[in-house]
Amino acid sequence: MALSENNGTGGNVGNWHVRGHSKITAQDNRSATITTTSSIESFGGYWYSGLNIHAGACVNGQWAGVDKTGVNVGTNSTVQLVSKTLKVSKTRNWQSIDCIADVRVNGFAAGFSQVHVAVDVPPKPSHTVSYNANGGSGAPGSQTKWWGEVLTLSSTRPTRANHTFLGWATSANGAVAYQPGGRYGADNNVTLYAVWKLATKPPTIPAFTAQRVDEAGNPVESGTRVKLNVTWKCDTSGDSANTVQSVTVAVQDGGTWKETPVTASGATGTGTVTLTDLSADASWRFRATVKDKYGTVTAFTTVGPQRFIMDFSADGRGIGIGVAAPETGVSIYGNPVLINGFDLVPKLYQSNQFLTYNNGFSDYKGAGHNISRCYAFRSGYLMVFQIEVSGSFKTGYTDIGKLRDEFIPSIAINVTAAYNNGGVGSAFVIGPVADNEFKPGHIYFGHTASETRNWASATFVCVTNQ
Repeated sequence: MALSENNGTGGNVGNWHVRGHSKITAQDNRSATITTTSSIESFGGYWYSGLNIHAGACVNGQWAGVDKTGVNVGTNSTVQLVSKTLKVSKTRNWQSIDCIADVRVNGFAAGFSQVHVAVDVPPKPSHTVSYNANGGSGAPGSQTKWWGEVLTLSSTRPTRANHTFLGWATSANGAVAYQPGGRYGADNNVTLYAVWKLATKPPTIPAFTAQRVDEAGNPVESGTRVKLNVTWKCDTSGDSANTVQSVTVAVQDGGTWKETPVTASGATGTGTVTLTDLSADASWRFRATVKDKYGTVTAFTTVGPQRFIMDFSADGRGIGIGVAAPETGVSIYGNPVLINGFDLVPKLYQSNQFLTYNNGFSDYKGAGHNISRCYAFRSGYLMVFQIEVSGSFKTGYTDIGKLRDEFIPSIAINVTAAYNNGGVGSAFVIGPVADNEFKPGHIYFGHTASETRNWASATFVCVTNQ
């Protein structure tokens, strides 16, 4: 029987002996506090006066002692002499703590008396950690968790068909809180429940296509309708009831996606949606999204702009190259449009891109001229350019400047030039070879009127040398 309090007396010396008393005076989950008291006690109708005494009290090897003189003990009485108090740590087991009381009398009634009065300290509290496989099997056995200690959880893992073990929760439907071999420090009883994940893969999108169609849904090369077909498949290997929850398609318009739901059900299937008002001259990007019980996946596809290599009108009167055929005539789409390596789309050139002016136009009789308008259009070898000059034009020829090499005509070109006051003169451009005093590639204005002209303009049409 466990003792939390103990009394006892030691050997008799005459008519006195020691009396020992031990008691657990306080305790908590961590420790117990024990006090042992040593007293002298008379018996048999005797009493004592003026005794010289040394007394001791011990708890678990720890002593307290006292020396007293002139101690009086009444008839059949007890006199308390000394006490020892000690806090003893609790362990996992019961402990019998040795407690001692003794008295030594010197001189009259001399002698020594001692007694052992042990008390029992209970173990610290323990808790039980239980495991529940929660639909599986092979859960570990229960473990004891002692107060104030950290328990290392069992490393055993339960199993369950078509499921993956994720860890342990503190409730049947709770989230994972502990892992096998982990640490558990709470001081309370607990049941840990296995957390499972169905071993099912996310859905897949085996096919996602986009095709331009007409109003009847027939495939065409052009048009603003696009038919989208999306095929899905849900994994039923671990869950035969797994079916699609939603399917959507979306078209990217600028920086945003415009969603459209697709009618869908079952574990596998194909859904179709036709989107309208999508320009035939642009590329479009589409996204399909499939969701089931266990995951969400996406896929992407595109449809390009309409393309025509060569197209003919129904009656053969129209031809389209790179575009749909017009009712009549020829339509060519592209930039550049090249024939034998030459771009047929006219290009505009400003004056300094094709002409180098003379400084002040001073090589002949003119001086202080200004170019007020000068530009050219060129397509392949064909070039048209206009020059308008203001300044002083006297009788003779004025050298305006030189064309760049690639703009020099293959032969000299002479045109009629317009002057102010309704006057008429000439303007010409020299070909790649000098002509008497006229330099290759240079442009000249000239007139034979006696008065000075202050403005001149000429337009040239020529075939270039390069």
